[in-house]
Amino acid sequence: MKLIILLSILISKIRAWHVIFEIYNRFNIFGFYRSYTINVVSDLGGAADAYCNTYSTDQLRCDARTPKKSHQGGYTVNNLECLASNCHFIINTANINFNIEVNCEKGFDMNPSKGVETKRDYCTFVRNFKLFEDGKVEYADESTYL
Repeated sequence: MKLIILLSILISKIRAWHVIFEIYNRFNIFGFYRSYTINVVSDLGGAADAYCNTYSTDQLRCDARTPKKSHQGGYTVNNLECLASNCHFIINTANINFNIEVNCEKGFDMNPSKGVETKRDYCTFVRNFKLFEDGKVEYADESTYL
């Protein structure tokens, strides 16, 4: 009986997730901009994407407020806010909000492009984490740059 209770607690409390975070420096006819993309995947197979671009801003800041529902349902990704090489967002599942942070700093040119050259520098970062029913987020050590 104790084993069944313990297993049901572990199954209901821990979910393994990862987020693939990408930043691209870009240049178009209007000038330099930076685009940010997150792809959130749960161990249950659901996935949700969100993105924003820094068009018409010199501060390398953008946000995406529209909730993005996972393709299998069960959770949404909300309030993506990005600045420089960092983003944070909320995963909402079963009425619990989890605040997640990601950053990409590996050999990435943080300076906006000047002139007419095309600057396609990018950074891709994968961060693994677990979510608990009490709202706690536990980041894994094996997060990597791609």
